[in-house]
Amino acid sequence: MQERVDDVIEDFGGSQTGWNEVTWGEGAIVLTLDPTDTAPGSTPRAATAREVSAKCASGRYCVYSAAGFRGNKLSYATCPATYTSFAALHGKVRSVKNSRSSGTVLAYAGSQVKATVKAGRGASSVSRITKIRCS
Repeated sequence: MQERVDDVIEDFGGSQTGWNEVTWGEGAIVLTLDPTDTAPGSTPRAATAREVSAKCASGRYCVYSAAGFRGNKLSYATCPATYTSFAALHGKVRSVKNSRSSGTVLAYAGSQVKATVKAGRGASSVSRITKIRCS
């Protein structure tokens, strides 16, 4: 896992804030790496990390590299904002969750809205997402 964290920091900057976590902008954006991408999920540490990565903290909105709110996760605190770089997820966004108490997150493929995610909701299977925007 440390090698994966080091690779992210080398490629995109940021600071390591957990054994599988990289943070930018003093917590405005947090990447949580899913250990099951490269490690069996049978160890307690991997199982715990998998549960944590599936959650999207209250007040934040999240995108995931796999459907069903799984895989690597980017978590965002700032709104309104538009994010167009998912390189830390290898360009893949497959699910979106909005854990804010109000507002909407829009997921786009180019200029087409692929998902409209209201507060407290998620879109568990999306594809070709090129940007997200919140309001």
